[in-house]
Amino acid sequence: MTISLLLEWATLVALAFLPGAALAFAVTPRHSRLRRVALIASPSITYGLIGIAVAWSGYAGATWSPLTVLWFELSVAAAALTVNLVLRHRRRRPGWGASRSRLVHRLRVHAADLAALGLAAAAALVVAWFLVGRLPSAPGWDAMNHAFLMSRVLSSGSGLASQVCVTGDIAFTSSCGFYPLAPHVLWAQASQLTGAGPTAVILASTWLVTPLTAVTGVFGITRVLGARPAVAGAAAFLPMLIGPLWPSLATGRLTVLLGAALVPSVALLFWLAARIPRAPAVLALAAIALAGMFVTHTYDALGAALLLLGLLVTSLSWRSWRGWARLVVAGGLSLVLMIPNLVLLLVARSERLADRTGAPGRSFWEVVAQATFPQGGPIGTLFDPVPRPGGIPIQLSGMGVAVSAVLTALLLVGMTASLLPAFRWARPFAILHLGMLVVAVFVAVDLGPVHTVVASLFYDDPRRVLWSSALAPGALTLAGAVAAVQMALLVARAPARRRRMGRRPDTGNPPRIPGREPPGPETAEPLDVAAASRAQGRRQSRVGVAAAVCLSALVLAVPETAMAHERFAARAMPDDPAYARTTEWLRGRSGSVAEDFHRDFVPWMTVDAGLPLLRGIEPLSGPEEAEWQRRVQLWKTLIGARKSPTACLVNDYDVSWVVVGRPAMPGGRRTWNINKLTRSPFLRLVRVDGPVRVYAVHDPCASR
Repeated sequence: MTISLLLEWATLVALAFLPGAALAFAVTPRHSRLRRVALIASPSITYGLIGIAVAWSGYAGATWSPLTVLWFELSVAAAALTVNLVLRHRRRRPGWGASRSRLVHRLRVHAADLAALGLAAAAALVVAWFLVGRLPSAPGWDAMNHAFLMSRVLSSGSGLASQVCVTGDIAFTSSCGFYPLAPHVLWAQASQLTGAGPTAVILASTWLVTPLTAVTGVFGITRVLGARPAVAGAAAFLPMLIGPLWPSLATGRLTVLLGAALVPSVALLFWLAARIPRAPAVLALAAIALAGMFVTHTYDALGAALLLLGLLVTSLSWRSWRGWARLVVAGGLSLVLMIPNLVLLLVARSERLADRTGAPGRSFWEVVAQATFPQGGPIGTLFDPVPRPGGIPIQLSGMGVAVSAVLTALLLVGMTASLLPAFRWARPFAILHLGMLVVAVFVAVDLGPVHTVVASLFYDDPRRVLWSSALAPGALTLAGAVAAVQMALLVARAPARRRRMGRRPDTGNPPRIPGREPPGPETAEPLDVAAASRAQGRRQSRVGVAAAVCLSALVLAVPETAMAHERFAARAMPDDPAYARTTEWLRGRSGSVAEDFHRDFVPWMTVDAGLPLLRGIEPLSGPEEAEWQRRVQLWKTLIGARKSPTACLVNDYDVSWVVVGRPAMPGGRRTWNINKLTRSPFLRLVRVDGPVRVYAVHDPCASR
């Protein structure tokens, strides 16, 4: 590990957290405890600023590069800080106008909070490093789509979907009416500032930024709902080991992870907006955060809404019509901020409605099992609950099944315990998990036209719905473990307590002494309740830490539960040094590259080498489909699978190289054959390195 690598990681984290944190710091009053809570939501604010900059610059006819967008983010924060300082100098009350709110006094930050959050974040990064960070690139076929999008941001100098989400790098047409590209712009900023390749930046963001975002969000929600710092830290860490957070990487769903990680912070800001009166800055921050969700992973806004509902129900804020009015204002302001993208969003909806090629239909019980067994299990394995690449199931056996059964039981206990006052911090996550289960069942079971509209949001795949609640199983499992231990202790101590009560002599009422009357209920009872509450909190902290340690050890000690997703992720990525050597060989050469559309991991080589690709993002529908088919026909002609004059399209797309490798992508079926490649009149073998072969493309039109 070198100093330059540490600087790259620090730059990436700063780009994700610093602009949003600077804006939250600028618009909040000095010494306000709410400032610390707003800092938790800084990543979503950062992505919102990126989305606003890209949308409005495109609307004005300008094309802003990633670094220009970064200057806009910092300029907005600087302007807000300047206004705050001017108002303070004039002795006006700047910021949120919330200093008189009783909620302020419930948001104290102590040294224990910083210690618990720091330990949870450090433990989450250790887990993420061992699961993902040591890989040479982000796994999964969809990760290569994101790599192509980021490379387009770098090569085009734009974050607009019309320039980024395209059919290829040369002679392209647009593939998407709208695509959430805020993470790709941020990755491009990090690449330009540090000089790191797209592969390294995307991988670092996956194991570094996403876990930090998730940990801070969960910690903030559980803490403001009354959880002790130790319990909040444990609840923030456990989603790294329990639940479907990492298994979605088997198919490369990088923004799915990031969207799920942003859900708590967006919900927390909206909850603050509903609870705090006369706070225009809170409304503005919540609107920007929701805009950030729209341009990061749009449909995770549904998960944020359900988690917000859980927060409102838990804190009884739903009774205040003024709170609901503030929520409407914040949501409307977010739509105003995203006006340039509203029409594009409708276009994207029509594209998805026209393309009904999502996952095959699933039964009601299959979806229920998928949500109930977050780590796999006897029934869960039968229904394949963990997202799988290419139809390859995750099989658990032996102790893996036993551990999965224990986690499942604790999850169900936690959802029940969330109804108790002592576990109110888990209630929003229970509502989120149940709500997403209802939506997933609705997507899986065909119910007519309304189902068609809703299911198109999630590409007809109920797993995408459940991934929005990826952080909920960890927190609920912890609540279940704490509740189970406390109940077991009560049952175990009940006989001894009854024996002590039976031996206690009945002395009657003590004599009254004038001037020394015993305290009345109006003085003794509140003190007793407060003391009992503090004692209960300390007990829950001790039990929570012990439960988190035991659950982590239980998961990590059994390879079937700890490393199942790592094994699948490793199969969905290039793991041979020949890929890196071929990348260096291709670097600096001209012409575009034709490849077997992600089946040989070639996009990872081209994005780092800076070479254009023949095929980029496949359009869902529309006239762009014909242009995409021309690229497909050219590929088939070059590899000898189709004999037609389409080989002359080589000049149109400037194809100079054909690169193939080991066809190891799970579920990906290769379209080329080594014998046909050898006999192709358009190809000449120029390099062989392990499983990677590079062919130079002749000019087929010159020989006609």
